[in-house]
Amino acid sequence: MHIKKNIKIINFHYSKVYVVIKVIFQMGEVMNLKIEIKSLYVCVKDMQRAIKFYESLLGQEITEKDEIYSVFDINGFRYGLFANEKMNESKVWGNNCLPSFEVSDIDLIQKKLNELNCEIIFPLTTIGNNKVLEFIDSEGNAIEITCPIYK
Repeated sequence: MHIKKNIKIINFHYSKVYVVIKVIFQMGEVMNLKIEIKSLYVCVKDMQRAIKFYESLLGQEITEKDEIYSVFDINGFRYGLFANEKMNESKVWGNNCLPSFEVSDIDLIQKKLNELNCEIIFPLTTIGNNKVLEFIDSEGNAIEITCPIYK
């Protein structure tokens, strides 16, 4: 199975994500490379609980299910759930890598977050041309939600 190999390749602490992405984009500018971010993952303590939570939040079934690494395909973007403890890998908690979902209806997503009993850790705020909030998912990860303000 290539899943374990892929996990080893992408497994780095969240505190280093920003630096790595910045270096990659700088390399792309120098070499005129087109670089796209097509996936990210969050660490989970309980894969079944996380899958259930995200199936409910996203309104879709998991695309690839595994006890170590499961994936949702969200319009071509791979959102992974990684059971790091099962691989004996420690997790450094922090907010240097903050997954961000863009939604079309902020009221509808707030209703869904309330139904899922999610803790809102950054209240709904207008930032630029977006409404933004952050919540804690079922596994303790901070997740951002943005919604464009259409004028």
